Amino acid sequence: MLWRSSTSSTPVCKATFARCFATETALPAVRHAGTHRLKIGMVVNRAPILTRTPTSFEKAYYAYQNRLSRALSNPFPRDFYFKPGEPLENQFAEEEKKREDWLFHRKPSKKAKDEDTVQVVSQDFAEEFEPEKRRAKADLYNNKRSLNRLGERNLYLLLKKPSKGTSPWAFPEAEIYKGERLHEAAKRSVSQHCGANVDTWVVGRHPIGFTETPESGTAGEFIGTKLFFLKLHILAGQVHLNPDQYTEFRWLTKQEIEDTVSKEYWEAVRDMLSDF
Repeated sequence: MLWRSSTSSTPVCKATFARCFATETALPAVRHAGTHRLKIGMVVNRAPILTRTPTSFEKAYYAYQNRLSRALSNPFPRDFYFKPGEPLENQFAEEEKKREDWLFHRKPSKKAKDEDTVQVVSQDFAEEFEPEKRRAKADLYNNKRSLNRLGERNLYLLLKKPSKGTSPWAFPEAEIYKGERLHEAAKRSVSQHCGANVDTWVVGRHPIGFTETPESGTAGEFIGTKLFFLKLHILAGQVHLNPDQYTEFRWLTKQEIEDTVSKEYWEAVRDMLSDF
């Protein structure tokens, strides 16, 4: 379709005019001799599932705040809820005394009629506020394949390659296909290496780390490898490895990873991991 410009009598192609304002399409990557091999590394993270254990100072601070709040609160209107001398009023007074003894760390009163009963009730009241055990069965048996271990810490997935090298342990990694984006390669690689039952979420499309290693051996198509790391969160499921690529997996903390991988690999990934 042709049309004439208001300032010129020369016919202008409408398609050509529209093309001037269009963005250029991304050309497919072509590998030439002397290029780098592109790979994606997945830092699969299991976030903490338990709140951090408070320190002794934090415990003392919260206990002080509870005592201060109780001391400044308005007294309970017993006359409005109980009749004078009613058994329920006496029972409420005993339980209120036990709560104060437990809160202020005082021993039960010796004036109680039945000391054994008072001790049992006080113990039950203390157990009511006692939190659940923070150590799972995986912690007792040191099961590093379980996602339930070390609920207060960040855990990261490490896979073991079937090689006889000095450090076969590393994060899951795979080669990036032609025309494939980083997050797309990460999703595909997790399903291939860890199984289809693992539900993960890619935190971002930008890499959190990058390493470059030269190619060893004779000169070939590639002169080295560029490895881009992306962070993922595991939401559900468990790892089921492909035995042709990896032989074992572990969920480890940052300190455990330092003792497992090689020194060179640790220096490359240490800043990507959380200390807690």
